[in-house]
Amino acid sequence: MRKIHVVTACSETIQGYDKGEVSEEGIDMSGVSDNECSFILASDIIDEIPTDNIGAAMQIFVSKMRMGSTLITGGTDIRLLSRAVVRGDIPVADASRLMSVSNSCVDLRTIVGILKSLGLTIKSTAYQGVRYEIEATR
Repeated sequence: MRKIHVVTACSETIQGYDKGEVSEEGIDMSGVSDNECSFILASDIIDEIPTDNIGAAMQIFVSKMRMGSTLITGGTDIRLLSRAVVRGDIPVADASRLMSVSNSCVDLRTIVGILKSLGLTIKSTAYQGVRYEIEATR
């Protein structure tokens, strides 16, 4: 059973995990067969995927997952980021830098909806500041 760590092209993976890459061209999991993965760790990866491609990216992850497997993913919640800027919790310059390096900034509810529509069960959700993490099972 394979465990995959999805990272940006220049990043290292956790020891014991095979590498999946996300780049401007999309997600490369070409070396992974369908229904082969027992665990996909794609934390903080949603910000790297253009908004219009998030559904397709999540579909790629689901296609690689075995029954009973787990996906962990996450990103920056635009609603929480906006609220933090308005309240003065995050300086505008910091929020601007964050947005300039991200391909998307989608809220947790939207991602949960996408994952549920693909047949996954949401096991847990968590926030840390303006970032979220979702654990889903197939």
